[in-house]
Amino acid sequence: MKEQIGFICVGQAGGNIGQIFEKHEYTCLFINSSQEDLDTLDVKFKYHFDGATGCNKDRSKGIELVKKNLDEVLKEFESKLLDKRLIFLIFSTSGGTGGGSGPILLDSLINKYKDKTFGCICILPSLEEPLKAQINAIECYNQLTNIRKLGAVFTLDNNKVDKYMINSEIVRLFNAFLDVPNHKSTKGNIDKAELWQLLTTRGNIVISTSYPKTENATILIINSIETSIFAPIEKDRNVLLIGLSLTNDINEQDFIKYIGLPLDTYYGYNRDQNVIILSGLSFPITRLNQIYKIVNNNKEHIKNNLINSKTAKTDFCLDWLSELKENNKTDDFSDLEDVFSKYE
Repeated sequence: MKEQIGFICVGQAGGNIGQIFEKHEYTCLFINSSQEDLDTLDVKFKYHFDGATGCNKDRSKGIELVKKNLDEVLKEFESKLLDKRLIFLIFSTSGGTGGGSGPILLDSLINKYKDKTFGCICILPSLEEPLKAQINAIECYNQLTNIRKLGAVFTLDNNKVDKYMINSEIVRLFNAFLDVPNHKSTKGNIDKAELWQLLTTRGNIVISTSYPKTENATILIINSIETSIFAPIEKDRNVLLIGLSLTNDINEQDFIKYIGLPLDTYYGYNRDQNVIILSGLSFPITRLNQIYKIVNNNKEHIKNNLINSKTAKTDFCLDWLSELKENNKTDDFSDLEDVFSKYE
């Protein structure tokens, strides 16, 4: 499956993660507004937005760079990643290049290449990061979840663990996920088709692992989910698909009580570790609400001191949550100008 998956790594955070994916033999395209950031990466395929000197956490600059350079970006995509069936964009929601370019680039690619599936690996800022990072994250994630045909979203959380540990951990978990079909047993198998379904279903997705012990396996697995690098899952118990590649049996009733009742569960045996995949989860509104409160509590300060870009605004604090919950329709754009109109 690895040969069917590619990554577009946008901005410095996306580049740092993508560099590790490339070392594990994934095909990656690195895009940045900063030539200096690109120069720090020892990678194969790089694209620098023409004339750009960085975005300095200004999302409007990232958005305009995609509009201006999209034809060249598409040429880079077609020469490097056109043979892939599934492509993930990697970016931080809090930056200018990744946070600004990420959603509009995803939207454009989904509209252009309808025979492919696009998902993303995005990063939320810690609660200690500056207000500008929090504002960008809310605006970016809101645009992201309004992309109707977007596939799976891995939401990494800098508030959970050290961000540099997250970079290597997401690659380790992704590899453990793709390794699942290699563990075959009469007790059960998760095949590649099932793995593909888990990986392409719209919504939030979480992968966790735990190692076999004599203690209660169910508790260990639930703990591995709660302490993972991803934003905490919602307590609404909404989940479409579950994948369980396990070394030992669990109490399924207790697990379902915690996670929720899925439409389907794929079971498999694993010789090395427990691998748990939760797919089609609700987006992490509770975690986003923490960011929203920081921004909303500083609304007047932001109005008076921090709003410098045309896309940075404070009225989104009143309606972003309701929009996030109501993303049910399907986009059917006729051309890229229609996509661009969403990012004014």
